[in-house]
Amino acid sequence: MKKTFLIFLAIISLGCSSTDDNSNTVNNSDILGKWVITQLDFDGNYSFPECAVNNNTYEFMDNGDLIYKYITGSSCNQTGTNNYEYNVEGSVMTKIEPNGGFNPENDYIEKYNIKELTQTKLVLEAYYVDEGLDNGGGIINIPQEDRREEIWERIN
Repeated sequence: MKKTFLIFLAIISLGCSSTDDNSNTVNNSDILGKWVITQLDFDGNYSFPECAVNNNTYEFMDNGDLIYKYITGSSCNQTGTNNYEYNVEGSVMTKIEPNGGFNPENDYIEKYNIKELTQTKLVLEAYYVDEGLDNGGGIINIPQEDRREEIWERIN
């Protein structure tokens, strides 16, 4: 009887633990909407000026399109819009600029760890860039010490 009870407890505990297996899974629908960047890690050779904060936006569309509106330039006098494709698998977001990068024959790809996602906050950590070079030399797994963190706030 004691052995049966222990087996029963083991089955119950296995059943309960399996519900937590997908706790880090994010779906495309979780990220939909418009976000503004509220904090950037400016250490190292980060290419955005400080005026990007509270101005640059991502808009994640339900068809997989991502619209990026930005302010840039040394005097923060340049604005633009880039259109990307995106997808989310597990806790990784992939951003793709078709025919972008140094070689327009290939796609420009960036990958981010989704470190946090709530109804109002999105924390991304860039960890991979493929600038679309033919020779494969453009693929970069960003070393941990050089990874940048971006904090976004949902605005609608």
